[in-house]
Amino acid sequence: MSRNLGSQYQAIRSPRAGYEVSSYPDASHIGEADRPALMDAMNNIIALNWKATEPHWTAASSPFDRKYSLILVYDRSDLIAFSVYRTLKVAGRLAIYRSGTEVVPPIRAAAFTVFSPRKS
Repeated sequence: MSRNLGSQYQAIRSPRAGYEVSSYPDASHIGEADRPALMDAMNNIIALNWKATEPHWTAASSPFDRKYSLILVYDRSDLIAFSVYRTLKVAGRLAIYRSGTEVVPPIRAAAFTVFSPRKS
């Protein structure tokens, strides 16, 4: 899957070696040709974490609508995490609505281990 999903966006340097983070404030800027493979990768991560019997993201319910923003995290070869979100005004204040945030299980488990309190 291509990681060059929009030339106007640059990858964010990850503090952890081997990871690349990309942020797309307007998900509709991701090219049409890149969307099917990215949507499949996102649905595959959801299927790993939930007992999904059908894809969550589809052409009819797309994460590439201009109302959404995306954060994508890649390891050396694959998409390993993503967040689909939008900003809204609620009672006159800005709020973030997360429509989906998923991480592949091995990475989620490793992150939990790293951030868990250590026993003395």
